[in-house]
Amino acid sequence: MQNPTETQLVLLLKNNKQQAYTYLHNNYATNLSRIINAIVKNTDDTKDVLQEAYIKIFKNIKFYNPKKGKLYTWLHQITKRTAIDFFRSKKRKQTENGTIITASNHLNTDVLDLKNHLNNLSINHKEVLQSVYLEGYTHEQASKKLNVKLGTLKSRLKAGLKQLQNIYCKRK
Repeated sequence: MQNPTETQLVLLLKNNKQQAYTYLHNNYATNLSRIINAIVKNTDDTKDVLQEAYIKIFKNIKFYNPKKGKLYTWLHQITKRTAIDFFRSKKRKQTENGTIITASNHLNTDVLDLKNHLNNLSINHKEVLQSVYLEGYTHEQASKKLNVKLGTLKSRLKAGLKQLQNIYCKRK
């Protein structure tokens, strides 16, 4: 796709055209990644947050209004809010009663048989954990592979990880 005008790009995105998504990624990913990395300061997290931002962009493109600002400004705001939400969420998970929790302080070394413990989880939790953490699928890829909505996949991941955490970590 040659350089479309902003209006053409928005129209293609609103019509769910693959070449628009490809163009958006090829021409905006670097700048959007810089915005994210300035907030989360971790390359792996930056990639995940960029993916989340794209999902929000694609789901909400129908609400973009060119009278309120340029497309890049709209993309920037969604990306920045997604990165801030991720950062806050990560901080909340790391902090319990004002103390950073480290797995090494609570790790139960008697129960490190991951495959056995995965087999004890429900099939839904086991499948998403295997797809994302053992097979290396992104959340979106695992969602498509398992034929579940992205939100459902993330809920199952969270629940499955919580179950594993209860097995592997001693509670105080």
